Amino acid sequence: MTKKMLKALFASLVVITFVAGLAFADKGKIVTITEESILPDGQVLPPGKYKVVVDESAKEVQFWQNNKIVAKHTCKAVSLEEKVRRDELRYSQTPEKKQCLVQIRFAGRDEAYVLNAEHGM
Repeated sequence: MTKKMLKALFASLVVITFVAGLAFADKGKIVTITEESILPDGQVLPPGKYKVVVDESAKEVQFWQNNKIVAKHTCKAVSLEEKVRRDELRYSQTPEKKQCLVQIRFAGRDEAYVLNAEHGM
C-alpha cells in the first residue's frame, strides 16, 4: 500500500471511531428515588429506579422505566466550579411538604441540570 492509502485508511478509522463513540455516548444514568417526588410542573415520580437521560439539544431531562418515558421536563445546564464526586438529586420542599426535584448532578461532570419551574411533559 502506498503512504496515501495508509493515511486515508487511518483517517477513516479515526472518523469511524469518533462516530461510534458518539453513538455509544452517555445514554443515561440509573438513579433511585427513595420517596415519592414531584417535578416542578407537578408530575409525580413514585419511589423506584429510573434511567435519567438528559437531551441537551432539546434542553430536556427524561425519566425512563421499563423502556418507556414516564416523565420529562425542561432543564438547563449550569456550570459548577468542580466535578461532582457522585450522582446527586437535589430537592426543595413545596408548601404542601412534598419533595420537588429541582436539580440533577452526575458524577464526573462539572455541570448540574436545573429543572425549570414550569414546562413539563
